[in-house]
Amino acid sequence: METGSPVIPYGMGYQSYERAYPFTKIVALFFTWFGKSEAVARIPSVLFNLIFIFVGFFIIKYLFNVHLALVYTFVMVFSPLEIYIGRECRMYTLFQLLYFSGAMLFLMGFEYQSCGFQNSGSRYLTKFEKNHDIKLPLLVCSAIVFLCSLQIHFETWGFGFSLLSYCILMSIYMLGEKGLRGAVFSKYFFVLTLGIAGIAGMYLIAPESFFAMARAGMEVPQFATGQLKNYHAYRYFFVESYPAFVFLYPLSMFFMIKKFGKKGLYVLSSFLPLILMHSFVFGRKGARYIFYIYPFFVLGSVYVIDYITQYVVTLLKKEKDEKSRLKFIALCSALVIAINIFTYPWIKETVKYIDKPKNLDWKSVAHELKKIPKDSVLISTSMNAILYYGDRKPDYKLKMGSVKENSNHYIQSGSQLDRIIEAHEKVYFISDTRAFESPYVVDEDMRMLIRKKLRKLKHNGDGRILLFKKNGSIS
Repeated sequence: METGSPVIPYGMGYQSYERAYPFTKIVALFFTWFGKSEAVARIPSVLFNLIFIFVGFFIIKYLFNVHLALVYTFVMVFSPLEIYIGRECRMYTLFQLLYFSGAMLFLMGFEYQSCGFQNSGSRYLTKFEKNHDIKLPLLVCSAIVFLCSLQIHFETWGFGFSLLSYCILMSIYMLGEKGLRGAVFSKYFFVLTLGIAGIAGMYLIAPESFFAMARAGMEVPQFATGQLKNYHAYRYFFVESYPAFVFLYPLSMFFMIKKFGKKGLYVLSSFLPLILMHSFVFGRKGARYIFYIYPFFVLGSVYVIDYITQYVVTLLKKEKDEKSRLKFIALCSALVIAINIFTYPWIKETVKYIDKPKNLDWKSVAHELKKIPKDSVLISTSMNAILYYGDRKPDYKLKMGSVKENSNHYIQSGSQLDRIIEAHEKVYFISDTRAFESPYVVDEDMRMLIRKKLRKLKHNGDGRILLFKKNGSIS
């Protein structure tokens, strides 16, 4: 808003930040309309999340049935993960909306008649589309949505893995159903061949770009190497949302594939290959990185609820004897109670986990930050939080490893930190516990020096923000 370009604080200076630039422009537009505040910053994410809920309901209602759409919508509306990420000023809800819409549009266009549509249009297109069970306008719309999604997050490329997985499954099915010739001349084998040829062609023609994309997905910065094995982050995704769904998913997918065939396989392919890629191939691990495939996990898990509900209703209609009907209801009730008893300890821990604040509580120290004298030296492991809540930039930043920008304001050794503390009368240090304990940000010599020469201050936070000052400093 101030410069007209996406320039943000970075390190000890500023840099251009064009990732998810359309979302940043939308947030800036909301600031222009409603003023700058944290609440306004979160509005776009909340709106995209609400749009996603409505879009998901109508798509699932059409492709499957209204009962499944209602169950799915209910689960998504009250999902802690959706609420948690949806209230952040980040682009992940917009990315989820675009990716889900693009994937479902592709399903409609790629399995047109299997999705319940009837072909119409020109004679040539109708014949071509009917022979291959596709609808080109829907595929074009899907491509446009995916191009928009790619402007938000490069993980859009993950759709390629899910599509190839689906085509592999369908090619195997076609091999058994129509023989080798039928499989080879199917659209599934064509897309599979095209995808493999594209990957091989990129490797041969532009190896630099090929390996650059591979590194982007598999490597993480030195300071974030903890994310390589950050599997506990999946608690957000599985445990914190609906733990029973982890057990329901295989059974639910079995019934969905049995009932809906290709559509069920597509839902399976939209989640399982990508969660495996994120777990064992891609570098960074975290709930937000797999948030875009969360709807497919929920959709695949909740179908068994719809299936069992309809099955129970059918059996109740058949049971004309009141005594038999009561026995059946009692049996179903016992099953529900057994499931609850089995999952209660997990759910109990999950509730405790949900109650614990996820994000660092910088607000709790905002008042203390603003009390720090302007003529003091402020050292930190973060700049953006200090700049926002303290209305000033830190004078020095602790950072181990390589530093891209040329700056004398980085402290990278204990001796350098010691000289700065000794050279100034008023010295303050602030950090969050995660950065303070990370060897890639603060090494052991620095931690010992800070604890020895600075005094820890008490504040009203939850203990995850650390504030120290030199004994001679005036607070």
